[in-house]
Amino acid sequence: MEAKPGTQASATSAGASSSPTQTPASGTGGMGSNSDNSGGGGPTPAPARNAGKTYHEAVYEDVWVVDVPASSYEEPLYERREVNVCNTCGVVISGSPAAHAEQHMLNGEPGGHHGEMQKVQTGTKTVTVSEQGHWEKRIVREAGYY
Repeated sequence: MEAKPGTQASATSAGASSSPTQTPASGTGGMGSNSDNSGGGGPTPAPARNAGKTYHEAVYEDVWVVDVPASSYEEPLYERREVNVCNTCGVVISGSPAAHAEQHMLNGEPGGHHGEMQKVQTGTKTVTVSEQGHWEKRIVREAGYY
């Protein structure tokens, strides 16, 4: 029964032996990676094809892009006015009511008229709608060596 403590001792030495093998491997890898980075120290030089050229940033300009063009249209103007309306034919009398009534009487029809308030177009006005759009940035010169 005392063999059990010996078994535990061998398990402990197996665990101890695995730990030292990992430590040198990780230490060696760390040193190898540090030696790779110690030589550079800065950005990589430009390729030979850009030798003698200057690097320029991209240049942009703001441009107005029209989404809806400007337009204009006529809008009627109205007023309420009193007009003469024929009692026989119902037409709005634009000239003399007496002359209109006389024409009906010559045709053997009754002639009379009455006044009404009506909405009458008196003119028009021009309505202008501004263009609608947005600003965009357009590239004028690409970035690069030249």
